[in-house]
Amino acid sequence: MSHPLIERIRYNSLKSSGLLKFTGEILQLNDEHSEKNYKLIQNSSRLPSYKESTGLRGFINLGSTCFMSSVLQTLIHNPFLKSYYLSDSHADCPKSESDCMSCCLSSIYQDFFTNPAISGFGLTTFIEAAWKVKRTLAGYSEQDAHEFWQFLIHQIHKNDTKSSRYIKNKESTPAFENGGSGRVNSQNCDCVIHKTFSGTLDSTLTCTVCGEERTIEDPMLDVSLEIQDHDPTTGHKYSLEDLHSCFKKYTRVEELDVLYECNSCNKRTKVTKRLHLKKLPPVLSIQLKRFEHFGVSSKIDYHIDVPHILDMKDYVSAASYPHQVTKYELFSIVCHLGNVNTGHYLAYVKNNNGIWFKFDDAVITRISEADVKKVNGYMLFYCIRGDS
Repeated sequence: MSHPLIERIRYNSLKSSGLLKFTGEILQLNDEHSEKNYKLIQNSSRLPSYKESTGLRGFINLGSTCFMSSVLQTLIHNPFLKSYYLSDSHADCPKSESDCMSCCLSSIYQDFFTNPAISGFGLTTFIEAAWKVKRTLAGYSEQDAHEFWQFLIHQIHKNDTKSSRYIKNKESTPAFENGGSGRVNSQNCDCVIHKTFSGTLDSTLTCTVCGEERTIEDPMLDVSLEIQDHDPTTGHKYSLEDLHSCFKKYTRVEELDVLYECNSCNKRTKVTKRLHLKKLPPVLSIQLKRFEHFGVSSKIDYHIDVPHILDMKDYVSAASYPHQVTKYELFSIVCHLGNVNTGHYLAYVKNNNGIWFKFDDAVITRISEADVKKVNGYMLFYCIRGDS
C-alpha cells in the first residue's frame, strides 16, 4: 500500500499541472476523459469479427508445407499457447522476426486474432526462420508432421523469454535428447511449452525371481502409441480398435529380453517392465504410430476410434491418481492422406465455441463431430477438462 504522504504529493502535483479534475468524490485524469479522446475511441473501436474471435484462417501452401500448417493450427487453437502469445509474453525478445521462430509465431497469433482478413496467410518469414535452424526443412520434399512438431516446440522452449528462469538467469536451457525427441528435464523448466505439455512417466522394472521392484521416473512431452498388436500363437498382426486399446497395450506388463542386475538376488535376472503416467500435462499430445521403417517404409491405415472425452484414470499410477484431474477433451487432430512417400496433411480443430473445422491449407470447412469420428488420426491433442 502506498504511503499517504507520497499519495498527497502525487495528488498535488497532478492538480497543479492541470491534469486532474475533481468531480464529487471521483478523481479523473483530464487527458483520459477529454471529449476528443472519447470520440477517438468511439470512431476507432469496432466489435471483433467472428473470424477474429475464433482465429479461423488458413495457410497458403508454398510447396509441400502442409505438414507445417497442420501443426501450426493445433498450436494456434491451443488455449495455453494462445494465452501466452496474445498477452505479449514474447514481446521482449531481442531477436529479429526472421531469426526467431517464436517471434514469427507471435506475429501469426496477432494476425489471426486481430485481422479480419480471411485470405490464406503466407508463411514466408516463418519458413525462413525455420530454414536457418534446420537445413533439412529447406526444399519441397514432404516432411513428417510429428517430427516438425517436436522441432517447433523445442524452438519455442528455447526462445521463451518471459517465463523461463533459464533465460532470466542466463543459464543454459535443459537439452532435448536426440536432437529434439521430446525428452527433457521438464521439472527444471517453467517455459510455456513445459507448462503446457510436460508430464512424467513411471517405468517399473520387476524382477521375475524375487519380485523386487525398481521405479524410474521419466519426463515426457508427448506419448507415442502403437496401433496394432500381434497374436502370440500365430504372430499375425491385427489392428487395435480404439485409443483405450492403444493405452492398454502401452501400459501392460512386458517381459524384457535383456538381463538386469537385481539388488535383492545379487545376480542378473530377467525382469518385466510396466509404464504408468505419473503426472498428467494440461495438454496431452499423442502420436499414433502409423509409419513403420523396417527395411522398407510403410504406412498403417487402420482406423482407430478416438473418444472426444478421454479419461486417463486407468493409465495413471495408483499413488498419483487421487491428486490430479484425469479427464480430457479432444480439441485437435492432425491426419495424413496418401502413402508413406507422398501424401497430404490436414488438421481438424474445435474452436472455442465447440464447433469443428477442417483446415486444408488455406481452405477451411465446417465439419460435424460425427465426421471427425471417421478421421484416421495421426496426432491427437487433448485439453484437460476444468469441470472434472
